[in-house]
Amino acid sequence: MNAVFSPVIWLHLSPPNYMGKELLFEHTERFLQGYSYFTKCHLHTHRGYEVGNTHEHILISVPKIELPRFYDRYWKFDHKRIWRWEIKMDLFDSSLETRCHGYIAKHELVMPDESPDIFCPKYQHQCRKGNCTYQPGLVGNE
Repeated sequence: MNAVFSPVIWLHLSPPNYMGKELLFEHTERFLQGYSYFTKCHLHTHRGYEVGNTHEHILISVPKIELPRFYDRYWKFDHKRIWRWEIKMDLFDSSLETRCHGYIAKHELVMPDESPDIFCPKYQHQCRKGNCTYQPGLVGNE
């Protein structure tokens, strides 16, 4: 995976309190996969979570080559179809990048072996065939 990703969205997801980690990840993954399908862009995420006061902070990045497609589609997204709880979704402000990463680091980080950090929209032919160049671990992508 040699793509250069650019941060585009700063996201805060809040399901009901005391939701377990596995269920939180399941709902978050469903949201992020749906957002990837809608924008037709690969999403790379940097995530931090808290379980008691259940919420996740997510910095979403897309490959630079997919930025025009993302900016054409992101604003049409209706999150209520996928996420029924509290959500705060803002365009990323590059002047706050260090603060975003620092804020995520104050939480428990979501590791790729716990939950995926890349979401593929299956938009390109190679992706639909299972050869997504952005997915680590696939043959030829390491």
